[in-house]
Amino acid sequence: FGKEGEDAEIVLADLAAFTGFYQVEPPGADLSPYKAGYNAGLRAAFGRLFHFLSLSDEQLRALEEAARAEAEHI
Repeated sequence: FGKEGEDAEIVLADLAAFTGFYQVEPPGADLSPYKAGYNAGLRAAFGRLFHFLSLSDEQLRALEEAARAEAEHI
């Protein structure tokens, strides 16, 4: 991305939350092969984008916290 700022942070936090990148399947969740594969694909897509970012440890922690907060609203 190469861009810093609130807009980029909002997009990354939303994408991380939407893809479930920081989430673990809760006990009793639908773990059918289709659903498990779909969820893994979402996380892999975000991971691929995440691979190209150069974020400090502080930025990584902030992104994780923002994504978790965003996930509560999805």
